[in-house]
Amino acid sequence: MADFAITEPLTLAQVKTYLRVDDDLEDALITALITAAREYAERYENRLLVARTATDVAGTDYYTPSELEKAAMFLFLGHLYENRETVVIGATAVEMPLGARRLLDMYRVYSI
Repeated sequence: MADFAITEPLTLAQVKTYLRVDDDLEDALITALITAAREYAERYENRLLVARTATDVAGTDYYTPSELEKAAMFLFLGHLYENRETVVIGATAVEMPLGARRLLDMYRVYSI
């Protein structure tokens, strides 16, 4: 079986614009964060957002992400990019009311 390349819903160029990154020094990190943001959305929603195999391309096994889902991925990705440590000392953090999880809630699939 031939290898199948996953096409992420967010491009490196889009994310670099969102993060306001002008150089190529962190392209590998940002590319990894794009995948992490998509995986977060998929796991939170309990559904696939990109095709995994050539057979999936027909659209039967995955959903094309909406612009709201992409916005949630941008928010999550921005958080990961800006907060590279597990602990931040001396900062007060508050989750945004319309943050990534709230946007993804509209598409979440619950098992019965």
